[in-house]
Amino acid sequence: MKSIEDGHVGVAGAARLQVRCQMVAAALLVAFATEARADGVANVLVHKTIAPATIALIDPESGTSTGGGTTDVRVAPGDIIIFRFEMFPAPLGQIRGLQGYLTEYVPSNTQVVGARFIDANGATIPPNPPGAAVDGCARSCNGYSGLTSSAGAVNLSNGSIAQLHADTGIFYARAPARLLRTPTNSFITLTNGIGMSPEPRNVRNIKDILGIDKNDKVFSHNQWDWVQVRAFGIPTAASGNSGWGNTPFGYGSPVAGPQTFYKYEASESAGGVVQFNNTTGPWHRIVTNGAQIGFGAAVNSGGVLRRMHESVPANLAGFKLTPDNALPTDTVALRFAMGELRVGQPIRAEVALRVLATPLDGALGRDANCAEAFGGDTSAASDTVRGKDNPWSLYMGTPACVFLNLQYELTADKSLATSGDVITYTLKGKNLSLNPQSNAQIRLRFDSNDSAYVAGSATGNPSVQSCGGMSCLVWPPRTLASGEGYVYTAKFSAGGGGHVTNVMFADYESAQLPSPGYTTQALTVIRGISLFDIAFAEPASVAPGAGVTVNGTLLNKGSGEGNLTELNFILPTGWGVSSATLGGQPLPCTAGKCMPANTS
Repeated sequence: MKSIEDGHVGVAGAARLQVRCQMVAAALLVAFATEARADGVANVLVHKTIAPATIALIDPESGTSTGGGTTDVRVAPGDIIIFRFEMFPAPLGQIRGLQGYLTEYVPSNTQVVGARFIDANGATIPPNPPGAAVDGCARSCNGYSGLTSSAGAVNLSNGSIAQLHADTGIFYARAPARLLRTPTNSFITLTNGIGMSPEPRNVRNIKDILGIDKNDKVFSHNQWDWVQVRAFGIPTAASGNSGWGNTPFGYGSPVAGPQTFYKYEASESAGGVVQFNNTTGPWHRIVTNGAQIGFGAAVNSGGVLRRMHESVPANLAGFKLTPDNALPTDTVALRFAMGELRVGQPIRAEVALRVLATPLDGALGRDANCAEAFGGDTSAASDTVRGKDNPWSLYMGTPACVFLNLQYELTADKSLATSGDVITYTLKGKNLSLNPQSNAQIRLRFDSNDSAYVAGSATGNPSVQSCGGMSCLVWPPRTLASGEGYVYTAKFSAGGGGHVTNVMFADYESAQLPSPGYTTQALTVIRGISLFDIAFAEPASVAPGAGVTVNGTLLNKGSGEGNLTELNFILPTGWGVSSATLGGQPLPCTAGKCMPANTS
């Protein structure tokens, strides 16, 4: 769906869509929507939380765990604890990103017994399909000749943008030190880890989305990612692609491994030289409902818009993970390949860990867990509009960590809003330690240019104060007894200062937590955005060469509305749209593109 430039596009409500296609085999149609152009969609890990079942297990007063560990949490070896993640795609105009990735750093004294994508209610769901991109170089094709390998110079072929981003699902990596969390002795943040110098070529676009100063240094939190950035994402990239565009055929996937289509990693020699040895990457598949894998051949041109993914063959489906068939104990990381990122539609995931010993994280010396998320280029709007770059050129992990002895969750009642809308924030906390937490300081921290506190709306009698160049809503200090919880709410009016994302931080400090305490956040996009989606009813099978009618509903789930000017169906070779109607009215269609009469 083509849009006007500022992103205020949409159809108010829903309209029925009927399409008749002449095709060689029956399958689901996939349509895509795009709004204003941009250079990236940041994948922000806004929440890492403790699942309700785990809170019930370790509750100091009523928990079912036998306890007896070495820390201040009622947990015992053999217990299964569950952590949940919520990723929020943050835009700079464009509302869809090609792919999103979440990296879970497995605590050293735990074993992975479960991993899945979930919805807001905790039900298992498949990952999104990858975003739309060209099956070609997108930019000018890079000449991958004379690359360094342990055997000397090698010549590689050009890979395609659509193939590179095609693999989705859940993956695990074992043992290699290059995938250990860095640093190991503290929480990972935006200001620690492996300093990336030079930084990824297009990471400034992600800094803009997150409100980070262009001069601030950026970090990787594992060595393997940093090698891939040096291979494909910096101006002096070892691959010779100048830090953007496509990667060599078979190289560049963030989940490169034996069960992916682009399975090769860029490797680092003992002398620190990045090499291309056709070395299979470290990521192994976990059997995941709805996961996808890429396909195709090397390319030598700009290419056309396609989705180069298919169902994972049985022989590549991966490790069948259950509590009775846990991952090897030397697993150091999981990586969730989420598929397309869609602004206003958070992506959620979950990992279940069996406790082997306490503290959970031996290097950190605490019952804690850390993860991070990153995204990449925008989905393509056409053969020439965006969807041009590999993910390493926009690589920037957004980390989040959590203590097992503290429930501290911040949620907003709106993920999309417009200027002047009132957003209600809910802060839910509980002391899960066996000990009291004294001098507990609880506050919401915000930019007063972006948000205005609605006076008198908060529960718990907080005051508005200045804190560190921002404004804070501060609750009176308190001592939380073991097992004591609370729920605070507060309302804020969204400002209209031209910003895209409204970030509310929730800070917690106590005498028992290491400085600087714990912080979580909630994001809302402050922009009138149309969020198109099409729900198709799956067609019955048909004979080769026959036509089939596919019915669906075209929805605008966003915060803005506008005019629908184009429906673009991405069809496999041999398919074609023979006719279409929208709301009972015929749509003129040519080469898979159908043109409504400026329907609003």
